[in-house]
Formats: sequence, structure tokens, C-alpha cells
Amino acid sequence: MEFIEAIAIIGALTSILSAFISFRLTGTRLEIEEELKHEIHAQLVNQKILLNKLEAAKNKEEIKSEVSLHIKDYEEIISMVMKTMPKEKQEKVFPAISQESEKGRISYISKLLSGSITNA
Repeated sequence: MEFIEAIAIIGALTSILSAFISFRLTGTRLEIEEELKHEIHAQLVNQKILLNKLEAAKNKEEIKSEVSLHIKDYEEIISMVMKTMPKEKQEKVFPAISQESEKGRISYISKLLSGSITNA
């Protein structure tokens, strides 16, 4: 086997390994998000006013609008839920929840909240 063929094979194997790792991490994060959505819904049941406002929203844009109006309340609920989760699970979703971009944060929190009311 020539050197160039060996390099090509190593490159292909590295790509396959990277894709596998990425797939597993994404799958794990999605599983954690589902757990998070369930726990968020349990907390929202105690916060009837917020739950009713989310349920009244007719589409994703209305949910985002509701989240932006009460962002601190929803962040507090998510923070309480996150504290009950194991550290390794928290680390998987924390970057998305705490992103610097307010628009991105609202988008992600809206996704979690929307999933928490539709999967209940």
C-alpha cells in the first residue's frame, strides 16, 4: 500500500468516526431535551397562568412572542428543572439555553416549551 492510499484510508476512517461521534452526541442531546420537556411541563402545571398563555398560542411565532414577554419566568422554570438533572446531562443542553444571542435563546426556549405542552 502506498503512502497516499494509506493517508486516504486514514482520512476516510477519521471522517466515519467523527460522523458516528456527532450522531451519538446529537442523539443523546435529543433524548435529554425530551426529558427536559417533560419536566418543564410538570413545572408549568404548577404555573397555571404561564401554561395557559403557552397553550393559547396558535403557532411558533406566538409562542416565541409569549416567551420573549416572560423570558425571566420561563428561564427560572428551566433553571429549576436543570438543577434536578445530573451534571453530565446539564452540560449537554446548557450551551443552547445560555447562548448570548437573545434571539437564539428565545428560539431554543420556545422549542423546549412548545415540546413540553405538545408532548404532555
